[in-house]
Amino acid sequence: MAALTTAQIAAISTAAIAGLETADIVALTTAQSGALSSAQVAAISTATLVELEVADLAAISTSALRGLTAAQSAALSEAQVQALTTAQVAALSTAAFAGLDASDLAAMSTAQLAAVTTAQSAALSSTHIAALTSTQISDLSTAQLAALSSAAIAGLDADDIAGLTTAQAAVLTSHQLAAMDTVQVAAFETADLAALTTSALRAMSSAHIAALGTEQLTTFSTAQIAALLPAAVVGFSTDALAALSTAQTGALSTAQIAAFSSTHIAALTTEQVAALGSAQFAAISTAGILGLEAADAAALTTAQAAALTAAQAARLSTTALAAIETEEIAVISTAAVAALTTAQLQSLTTAQIAGLTPAQVAALTTAQIAALPVASIDALTTDQVQSLTTAQTGAFTSDQVAALTTGQIEALSTAQVLAIDRAAFAGLETADLVAFSTAQAAALTSAQVTAILAGTIAEIETADLAALSAGAILGLTSDQIAALGSAQINAMTGTQ
Repeated sequence: MAALTTAQIAAISTAAIAGLETADIVALTTAQSGALSSAQVAAISTATLVELEVADLAAISTSALRGLTAAQSAALSEAQVQALTTAQVAALSTAAFAGLDASDLAAMSTAQLAAVTTAQSAALSSTHIAALTSTQISDLSTAQLAALSSAAIAGLDADDIAGLTTAQAAVLTSHQLAAMDTVQVAAFETADLAALTTSALRAMSSAHIAALGTEQLTTFSTAQIAALLPAAVVGFSTDALAALSTAQTGALSTAQIAAFSSTHIAALTTEQVAALGSAQFAAISTAGILGLEAADAAALTTAQAAALTAAQAARLSTTALAAIETEEIAVISTAAVAALTTAQLQSLTTAQIAGLTPAQVAALTTAQIAALPVASIDALTTDQVQSLTTAQTGAFTSDQVAALTTGQIEALSTAQVLAIDRAAFAGLETADLVAFSTAQAAALTSAQVTAILAGTIAEIETADLAALSAGAILGLTSDQIAALGSAQINAMTGTQ
């Protein structure tokens, strides 16, 4: 064999090559080895190949080395792999490269690893990656790292992740990030987290976010915060959420805000809540709004209060509702006001009640009106009283009627007075009856007159008594008539 020329070596058939004994192949000179074709190389048995001198293996041309099979590369010794030139390393087929033993890959020099192509990188397994040192991982080019499969990424340990450069972190794909477990994600340096692309961050899960510390999460840019999926942001711990800047919370999308639980909302600082835009505030879920604390409610802006939905309003805690400033109470929509529960209405302060606009008062349901404490009724302004519908005054209880001031009584229209229920009319106090105008008196029904206490009717102004309709007069009871004075009797008209 040693006497054959390189041309003669190149002419040997693959079948003949396969039939050569190990000693014949080993006896080849480096020049003869360099004459082998890819087909001839592929025909060499693995048992024979492992006996090749490292010099002879290094002499095989890059084109010939492309014929190396996965089985052959797997059989190579560490010394043989280390003897490959960078050109030979780059020439290996992806199958042959993937066939290399993990320990042989780890034994490669820095120059050899730098010669690895992206196609070869993509063929590596998690076992291969796990065999590399953290230094070798950090030496990978950005193209090589970006080419690693999701399966291969699983081979990176915490030290490998911590050792990544910011340039490497910047090329990680969404598939690679999604393949990482929480231990890997938690190992990221803050600078590397800041380098992650927004597209990659969309692959983060709630478990990933939960694995990150406060310092790590607060390093995210506003664009990165906005890129997180709604399903991922629920992984924020209360401490991490509270540590975000107002710029970061301001970057949250409405979908992200809607995903927050009451625990998340409660974790937000007063400054963070106040910095939320009206659309963000309106996006808080009915479950989430339960987390709004009194201090947060007190700091609401007029824009936020105006954005409060009916569904949110109905879920506000009584302590939060009672803390809203009167200026903000006045801009809450009529739909939201009408959605308030009895308990919520009863938690409103008299200042808040007085701060309601006439339109808001008119929007209250009859059930809400009937549930208002007497202190709230007493706090109504003249404008608010005049805005009441007849259905609302018809819902007054006797205690509420008794709570009406003379000024409020005087502000009622005849239609509003006429609508007051007979049972409620029993609460009319003497001063209130005295305050009635003749027009209001003329609107009273016989049932309403009957409900007035005898002691109260006795104080009715003579002009008001004379203004009662003939039908209303029929409502006077014998006790009421007996309580009337002579001046009042004399004031009655012939028709009465």
